[in-house]
Amino acid sequence: LSLVIIIAGVASLATKGLKQGVDFSGGTSFDIAFVESVNIDEVRSNLSEAFTEEGTKGNPTVQSKETDRDYRITTNFMMNSNSADVDEEINAALASGLAPLGVDYEITRYNKVDGNISDDFRRGATYATIFALLVIFFYLVFRFRKWQFGLGALIAMVHDVLIVLSLFSIFGGILPFTMEIDQAFIAAILTVIGYSINDTVVVF
Repeated sequence: LSLVIIIAGVASLATKGLKQGVDFSGGTSFDIAFVESVNIDEVRSNLSEAFTEEGTKGNPTVQSKETDRDYRITTNFMMNSNSADVDEEINAALASGLAPLGVDYEITRYNKVDGNISDDFRRGATYATIFALLVIFFYLVFRFRKWQFGLGALIAMVHDVLIVLSLFSIFGGILPFTMEIDQAFIAAILTVIGYSINDTVVVF
């Protein structure tokens, strides 16, 4: 079963990849809570018009969360702008896009990441994961005095991480909730590594 998931996942990662959140791609995300149900296609259409930049329509990502009243909206609108009032302009565009719905709403979360910061974060996340795997490998070689144990634990951890990445890639855009790769996801991957190595050491 693991082999099937990983093969399908590697194929999906090679073709579809992972949906990167604002932390990795740069841009702005909003968590919006409407007081009553709204149509997701209408929200997406209105925001595409509102986030028009230099004559080009925006392409915001609109995903439902727990209910059809809670949505996460992600956009790269004005991501490269040097305007001092860029935050106000983004919020104004959001308000103008949601106004035709005629439904009150509340912004429960607002997150904006500069493109340069997202590049640094992507590198840092990659280095952190690789560093964690290597440190654990050398610790086990030292602890058990056998490199085979360290290699076995490393393979087990890579397997567990690949399973998670494969499932996120395969089901990204299919399941009706957000499956973005962000800083919370990196924390979760490091947690998976922690539990995996704990289980492996107990077995050893």
